[in-house]
Amino acid sequence: VLPDAALAPKALQAMKIALVRNINGSIQSEHAGTAGSVDIAATGTLGRSNQPARLLARFAARERRVYQAIVVGPASAVDALGVDAADTFFTSLKLH
Repeated sequence: VLPDAALAPKALQAMKIALVRNINGSIQSEHAGTAGSVDIAATGTLGRSNQPARLLARFAARERRVYQAIVVGPASAVDALGVDAADTFFTSLKLH
């Protein structure tokens, strides 16, 4: 919860940067999602193993609250899951 709803864009940007940094990654795609949300896809590596990683995330804000929903893991596992399954997960989250 933020002290002021006007801080939401900066908070969402900071959350996005932190998640991508967690996998030493880079954003491959970014686009506006439903109801003002932002979706990203990023690639990077997992920890000390340097195993290829994939991150799919949705960021959203409602009033003073900010949210992130993520799918992250080995690239092969996230790719096997598929974008459609990740989108089903993201759209199943209802923000009030």
